[in-house]
Amino acid sequence: MRSDLCLMLTLAAILLFWPLARPAEAQDDLESTVQRLESCGVPAALTSRLLALGLEGQMAPAEAASLARTLLAPCTENFPVAPFADKTAEGLAKHIPAPRIQSALEAKLEDYRFARTALASATQEPGWEPTPEQVGLAGESLALGVEREELATLVRTQAQADPAMLLTAVQALAYMKQAGYDADMVRPILDAGLNAQSLTPEWVYLSRVALTARKRGVGPEQLRDAAIQALSQGHDLRSLTRDLGFTARNNPGPVQE
Repeated sequence: MRSDLCLMLTLAAILLFWPLARPAEAQDDLESTVQRLESCGVPAALTSRLLALGLEGQMAPAEAASLARTLLAPCTENFPVAPFADKTAEGLAKHIPAPRIQSALEAKLEDYRFARTALASATQEPGWEPTPEQVGLAGESLALGVEREELATLVRTQAQADPAMLLTAVQALAYMKQAGYDADMVRPILDAGLNAQSLTPEWVYLSRVALTARKRGVGPEQLRDAAIQALSQGHDLRSLTRDLGFTARNNPGPVQE
């Protein structure tokens, strides 16, 4: 009887104090992960915010630790950290639940992984590997509306292109889709520039010219044909505006959401 009583008291003690042990473990996990985030270049304002939320009870320590570990993944996978940190900070500022922020980060991670694989497998340049910045540009193009198949097709069919120009094409496609132009209309323009090796970085901002042209009544076909001609002849983006009958007063810039 005595041994049974001792066993019951022991079990009661375990059940009483076990929930207290788990948050302590989660807090330790959070603190150690935050330290690693700081060494990866995540802004101190964000790491401090995560730590405070988890330790002060505004967020379950386990949730905060899980979110911090997901934010650490871009660092360990050699991706640019800033886009993930910005998305996390935005979510926290809007009081979005931690699991939803984490899901968004995981989706972005998948985009970056796909972009890295597509870039690395498509190029024919010996020994070339995409830099973290190049992976970031391609990954963010997916967030801007480029379909994965569109990205894969572009880099696969233009594998002989200069990698920097190929990234210009990816960005230009993303911004043109933001401006309301579909990939079937934009691809011939990009192909012309890549084939002529004339797709210089300024062509990222073709979307601004396209929006101005639209306001002036220039249709997609006319814009496409003029852009193809300009690129085939090695002309710059400002030459395209003259060919379309207007001159941009300011340097073109990307479409903003």
